[in-house]
Amino acid sequence: MSNMKRWLREQGMSYARLADQLGQSDSSISQKVNRKTPWQYADRVKLNQLHGLSSDFVPYESVFPSHDVLEVA
Repeated sequence: MSNMKRWLREQGMSYARLADQLGQSDSSISQKVNRKTPWQYADRVKLNQLHGLSSDFVPYESVFPSHDVLEVA
C-alpha cells in the first residue's frame, strides 16, 4: 500500500475530496495513489501546504532533466 493510500485511509479522506483540494479529477488522483501515474512536483508542494506532508512523502516525476542527459553544444 502506498504512503498516500495509507494516509488517506487514516484521515478518512476520499479520492474525490483530495481531488477537489488539488484541483484535479478523481480519476487522476486514483491513478497517482495507485502508482499508475506519477505525482508532479506541484502536487507535492500543494500537499505540503494543505496537509503538512513532507516532500518525500510521495514519489514524483521531475520536470527537470537529469544532469546525465544534458548535452553541451
